[in-house]
Amino acid sequence: TGMSSITGAGAAALFSATQVNYAQLEYYAGNTLNRGIELYKKKEYSAAVQAFKSSIALDPDAAYAANAARMMADTYVKMGDTESAIESLRTFVELSPSSDAAHVNLGQMLYSEERYDEALAEYEKAVELNPDAGNRFALGQAYLQTAETGKAEEQFMQVLLMAPEDPAGNMGLGQTYSRSGQYALAIEQFETAIDKKNDFYDAWAELGYTY
Repeated sequence: TGMSSITGAGAAALFSATQVNYAQLEYYAGNTLNRGIELYKKKEYSAAVQAFKSSIALDPDAAYAANAARMMADTYVKMGDTESAIESLRTFVELSPSSDAAHVNLGQMLYSEERYDEALAEYEKAVELNPDAGNRFALGQAYLQTAETGKAEEQFMQVLLMAPEDPAGNMGLGQTYSRSGQYALAIEQFETAIDKKNDFYDAWAELGYTY
């Protein structure tokens, strides 16, 4: 009994110490991220990259680690080094493979570089991990760029079911129908999106193109 109580007390103390250490790491990681953001604002990009790297290294599992990774990639882009931006996001995906935000960030960067097949793979993984409306909308857009309109329609339908008051699902469906030559259906979806959000300028633009 004596050994068990000592072991139990020792385990509790170890657990408590671990919790304290984790809290400290999270605190330092957050401070380092904030320092990186300040350096970024001052256009001290090389120093900002190092700060973002340090923040991720201190606590790669923190809720804001994906933000640090995205900020680091944005900093590389500001420095004119898109390839390093992509590689830094790939590294973070390897570090946090179960983070849908990590896959979305990489997908967005690849999408912006018109590397749609690679972006599609990242968005598919993000939806597998977290099939929320935002991730499904991004996946639908990638399907549009790879001419998979049937799969795009399926994703945007899911967006509409999950977030019926949001115009994004209608916008995506309008784009899908427009791409596949179903212009009457496209116009109906764009008009519905505008009814939901009158200042949805992208929907107004798409409506104009479709007419």
